[in-house]
Amino acid sequence: MPWEPRCNCVAELRGQYEKVRAEHGFRLLDFTIDSDSISPRACFQFSEELPGRRTDFSPFAAVAGMDRPAISANEKQLCVEGLKYGERYSVTLRAGLPSVVKETLAKSAEFTIFVRDRKPFVRFSGKSYVLPRAGQKGIPVLSVNTKAVTLSIYRVGDRNLVETLLGYDFQRNLSRHQAERLANERGVRIWTGELSVEPKLNTEVTTAFPLDQAVKDLGPGVYAITAEPKDVSPMITDSRQHNGSSCRTWV
Repeated sequence: MPWEPRCNCVAELRGQYEKVRAEHGFRLLDFTIDSDSISPRACFQFSEELPGRRTDFSPFAAVAGMDRPAISANEKQLCVEGLKYGERYSVTLRAGLPSVVKETLAKSAEFTIFVRDRKPFVRFSGKSYVLPRAGQKGIPVLSVNTKAVTLSIYRVGDRNLVETLLGYDFQRNLSRHQAERLANERGVRIWTGELSVEPKLNTEVTTAFPLDQAVKDLGPGVYAITAEPKDVSPMITDSRQHNGSSCRTWV
């Protein structure tokens, strides 16, 4: 009788190698869609770092309907830039995409992604500044996808001024809890109201908040202003310092 091997050892070893490589080798882990930035993008995360900026990734990333999509790579992430809100895209990452560990992507991967509209968002222009004693007192408020902004103004008086200036909260964004603690422990809320803004879909709109009309008398102290899109829970704050003394005029 002719001799027959009990197993195909080469095939078994090859299968074990492919299994180990799929579980522990260079591979695609996940992807995210950044739809809240000015220019949305889709980013793909890998298990190992990618080559530097000089590497041309265009042969390994394709977007249906785009001849040459903008591709960027940083550490373990590859991003397709320049997408549009409200659009659906088919993205293909091709086998052979390189890494720094001398391994390439074993299999091609296809994705269908949708870039949603930006979430309602509000922020202040800049970090903080000293308000002038005279002239324009409008504070720029930047908003996205909202018709109105809810604002509150808190004042920290002379008694707690030094502690506030030296504290962690000064010139930083505050959470709702931190803003409430600021009002309860060191200051007081002196005004709450709404600011109407012109909504432009997915576009950042700048509206001047007339501080001098909301608060007629700005005494010496530090003022914290909170802002949030109307009927939306996240809140951001900025600290705005106002020097009401006669010793110096800010311009």
